[in-house]
Amino acid sequence: MHILARVETGDIASWNALVRKGGSAFRPRLAGADLAGLEMGEIRLDGADLSDADLSGACLGRANLSDSRLRGSNLSGADLTAARLTHADLSNADLSGAD
Repeated sequence: MHILARVETGDIASWNALVRKGGSAFRPRLAGADLAGLEMGEIRLDGADLSDADLSGACLGRANLSDSRLRGSNLSGADLTAARLTHADLSNADLSGAD
C-alpha cells in the first residue's frame, strides 16, 4: 500500500513502521505528488523527494521532513507546527501562509 492510501485511511503509524523497517536506505520519491489538504501529522518523510509536490493546506504538524527535498513545492497554508526540517531543501518553495 502506498503513502496516499495510508494517509487517506488515517494509517500514518503503518507508513511510519514501513519507513523504520526500510532504515536510512528508504527514500520515498514523491516528486510532483498531490498531497494537498491531507492530514499527515507526525508522518516520517525524512529524506523524501517532495520536489514540486502540492502540500498546500496539508497538516504536517510534528512531521519529520529532515533531509527532504522540497524544492519548488507548494506549502502555502500548510501547518508545519513543530515539524522537523533540519537540512531540508526549501529552495523556491511557496511557504505563503504556512504556520
